[in-house]
Formats: sequence, structure tokens, C-alpha cells
Amino acid sequence: MAESILKGRNIERTQISSELHDSLGSQIAALRWSLMSLEEKSLDDKNKKIYSILKDGLDNMYQDVRNISHRLIPLELTNHGLQIAIEKTLEKLNYNSKIEFKHEIEINSSLDKNTEIDIYAIILELCTNTIKHSNGNAAKLFLRINAEEITLKY
Repeated sequence: MAESILKGRNIERTQISSELHDSLGSQIAALRWSLMSLEEKSLDDKNKKIYSILKDGLDNMYQDVRNISHRLIPLELTNHGLQIAIEKTLEKLNYNSKIEFKHEIEINSSLDKNTEIDIYAIILELCTNTIKHSNGNAAKLFLRINAEEITLKY
């Protein structure tokens, strides 16, 4: 029962991620292209300011949609697997936060996609909670996956 609930949740995440990126992302891009068709040089100062605000707002919205869809199901996880997805996420977190995320990952056995999504989601939640609630400056992640067991230490 629990396995089917998790599988259903992961299917739903994949669908939401795809819809966000494909539908909303495309609509935002189309709006931006429409805005860019205006000749900024021909606008008065007030309208240039409005143009700039709208362009920046659309760029930010597109990036937010992209980030949300990738957090639901990161592209790296789909294309390159769990280890690279975790490493890329930690690399981005190290660049954007005051906490240094160190890691040691050993994956010697393959997992089904649903289990990979679940492990990734758990690790992302751990990192998010560390950023939000920790006063520390470092965190260490250890993940070992082999045929007998999955070990995750944080």
C-alpha cells in the first residue's frame, strides 16, 4: 500500500513538473517575446521603466517556474541519475548559501526511478531544513547504496 502511494506521488510530481515547465514556462516565454517586440528606444522614460520592470518580472517568473519544476523532478536525476543530481544540487547550494555542504556518495547498485526520486526528495528536504533552521556553517551528507542496503547519514 505505502509503495503504491509513493509511486503515485512520484508520477504526480513528474506530471506537475512537466506541466509547469512546458505550459507555464512556454506562456511566460511567449509573453516575454511579445514584450521584446516593442522597440524600447521609441518609448518615453516612463514607459521604458515599465518595459524594464515587465521584462525583469517575466525573466524572474520564468526562472522560478524552471527552478520549481526542477526541484520536483530535477533534470539531472532524469538524465544522469541520482549521484549527479545530488552533486549538482549540493554544488548549487554551496554557491548560494552560507553553509558548506560536503558529501560522500557511493552508489554500487541501481535503483528504480521511484526510489531515486524519494531519496533525492529526502536529501533536498534535509538541506532545505539545514539552511532554514541551522546556525551552522557546514553539513555533511553520506550516502551508500549497494545491493543489500541504502545508508543515508546527515
